[in-house]
Amino acid sequence: MRAPAYEPRQMESGMIAYAALAALQEPRFVAGVRKAAQGRDGRGLAARIAARPDLAAGLPGAEAGAARASAALVRQGEALAASGKRVKQASYDVQRQAWSRASVPDARARLTRVKQVSGAGYRPAREDPARLQAALAEGGRRGGRGGPVIDRGLAVAALTILGEPARASGLMREPRTGMCVRLAKLNLYQCLASAGPHYEDIYCLAQHAMLEPAGCASEAVRPMRTAAR
Repeated sequence: MRAPAYEPRQMESGMIAYAALAALQEPRFVAGVRKAAQGRDGRGLAARIAARPDLAAGLPGAEAGAARASAALVRQGEALAASGKRVKQASYDVQRQAWSRASVPDARARLTRVKQVSGAGYRPAREDPARLQAALAEGGRRGGRGGPVIDRGLAVAALTILGEPARASGLMREPRTGMCVRLAKLNLYQCLASAGPHYEDIYCLAQHAMLEPAGCASEAVRPMRTAAR
């Protein structure tokens, strides 16, 4: 029940917020945004970034901020993928045990419960701020400048530095990533609806509640592909 509990829209905006928090840990980016705000083009900078989040990638220090944000997000995706692979392997290993081949009792009610916890979304716990800071401190492999999620994360971070975080409310959606996490959740529901024995439930959990969302996180830091002319 824990793995499928994410709400897709929260996951989408959460990736952007996480990228922003990681970028804010980069001193060169923070200093670069402040320097840009003091320059001759500093007036209206926040408004321009809010309207065109991709402009944040051109700010001084943005490359370092993007690398930190990409690394942080990829690290979370890799950790979830590693756990998902272990659970997927478990779905094969447990088939040697008789209980795993028995049908799940009241599978329809089980699916209903999964949908209920999915719809409830994230509710912060007291220890979450400390866990978040610890996760950000761990960093990850430095990546490239990333794609639209990273651009939006940089924009949200820049608006925070500029003292205008309210302008970031319109930047917390990214269509490609949003579609990815929504499809993963739909695939989970369809898999559970058609699953029979317990081991198939475990497979559904691994593939669609862990591996696919992990893939969404990894895909979120890749630049958009453009069609060749």
